[in-house]
Amino acid sequence: MRSPDFAAEQFVPGEDFVDRDHLPLDANGHGTHVAGTIAEQTNNGIGLTGLAYGVKLMPVRVLNRANVGYANRIAAGIRFAVRNHAQVINMSFNFACGEKVPQVDEALREAYEHGIVTVASGGNLSASASSLKSCVSEPATGPRVIGVGGTTEGGCIGSYSLAGKGIDLVAPGGGTPAAGCPSVLSRPIYHVTLKPGTTSEFAIPSNYAGTSMAAAHVSATAALVLASGVIPSGLKPEAKVRAVTKRLEVTARSLGYPKTVQGAGLIDAARATTPGPATGLATLRAVR
Repeated sequence: MRSPDFAAEQFVPGEDFVDRDHLPLDANGHGTHVAGTIAEQTNNGIGLTGLAYGVKLMPVRVLNRANVGYANRIAAGIRFAVRNHAQVINMSFNFACGEKVPQVDEALREAYEHGIVTVASGGNLSASASSLKSCVSEPATGPRVIGVGGTTEGGCIGSYSLAGKGIDLVAPGGGTPAAGCPSVLSRPIYHVTLKPGTTSEFAIPSNYAGTSMAAAHVSATAALVLASGVIPSGLKPEAKVRAVTKRLEVTARSLGYPKTVQGAGLIDAARATTPGPATGLATLRAVR
């Protein structure tokens, strides 16, 4: 069932690589929430508004009801998006720390060669000592992928956000701040999605925070950059990907953290989509 904050015309045909059919229905709620950050409708009296509410969504399901996926399905999903002319691919999921996924990397290289911007969550630190997610991992560390860390409402790095050389940018992920940041603002990211345990009831839950949510903000901003015309036309596919990535990075705002924590800094959609050179960017300080 479609979220009431999406219109049918917002979608282009997708694919389900879990149930192997042409009806990629979300059975968890995570995917719908991420899609909401990108493209929920505006001026409809329902829920909230997606950052890039004018874009078309291509739903490609590669994770099962428990949000578990396999490399072959993920690689197939990426290739489906490539064949069907996606412009941005959002990947709000991670493999285990240090795991090599060559078939996914190969699919990501194909996406790059076709001029598709790929964005992935950097991964969340788990309170469980047995967690497999203890480092920035694939696909965020994959070829030409923009790896994303998460920030809180008050402009702090989220306590959950992993650090490492795979982090290229940070974006709003909600949640509690890391120790040492002066801000205490910690609301989650709100969007319409499935009620827990259902596949047909919708609500605005208050438990979504993390780098999955942050990646969605970067994907939406990348779509806005492409639509804004600030990237020169006529670029070859690979050059277009590099230009979008560079635009996002040079217009980001430093939060004052090391590069391994914040990458180039916090995305700024307004700066990224405003014509002209992006210079003189100030450091953004956290607020209470």
